[in-house]
Amino acid sequence: MNSNFIRFKNINSITFIIIIILLLNSLPDVSFSQSTWFWQQPVPTGNQFNSVKFVNLNTGFAAGTVGTIIKTTNSGVNWYH
Repeated sequence: MNSNFIRFKNINSITFIIIIILLLNSLPDVSFSQSTWFWQQPVPTGNQFNSVKFVNLNTGFAAGTVGTIIKTTNSGVNWYH
């Protein structure tokens, strides 16, 4: 009975050590990753849009936060401020 307790205790400590090693190994990746973040698609804008309306097949307008208004003349392929 005592030997079973020792085996169970060893398994828990080994598991705990493995978890700590994995966490410490991933820590530098997490702590330094934010410095390399950049906006992947800033065009036409990084603001949220609340409404998009097309007046015909090609011409449309989008309005969003911070007074953002953009226009397209080619069905949304390109947008202009």
